[in-house]
Amino acid sequence: MSHPYEIFGSQNVHDDDGPVIDSFLIETDAPPKPEPEPIPATPDDKPIRTTRILSGFALYDITQVEPFQLLPPDANRQQFEMRVTSQAGTPTLADYILWSDEKGKLQLPADGSLPNTGQYGRVHTTPAPPLTLDVHTGAIWVRINPLQTAVMEISWWATTK
Repeated sequence: MSHPYEIFGSQNVHDDDGPVIDSFLIETDAPPKPEPEPIPATPDDKPIRTTRILSGFALYDITQVEPFQLLPPDANRQQFEMRVTSQAGTPTLADYILWSDEKGKLQLPADGSLPNTGQYGRVHTTPAPPLTLDVHTGAIWVRINPLQTAVMEISWWATTK
């Protein structure tokens, strides 16, 4: 009579699968070093800051001789513009204001003369063009010309973030 299975001990029990599979693979001395994958740059998710407009105007006469700060320093300031208007019937070349980045540059010397030139600028009355500063983020100080006789109007506006 035949058996469905071979009798114990008569079958091939030698397992050669491991060496056969290893023969298909190529051996190397060491595994390769993994290359770090570059991390893709993500766009900035910062919200876009809206700008603000700062503006104002004031009337000044000859009695107001002390320099005053029109705008404080602002690192976010993008643009500044100032226009001067004289209420004199016929404005002259003496109708202007002085401006600077520091109060001390606009102080009058003891003899009453104008401060040192080169430390301040002038803004003449209209129809002269307005003063426009696109990159200045420091303070802005102004004072009226001590020789003027009419009331001066200073109008200004600035854009900041």
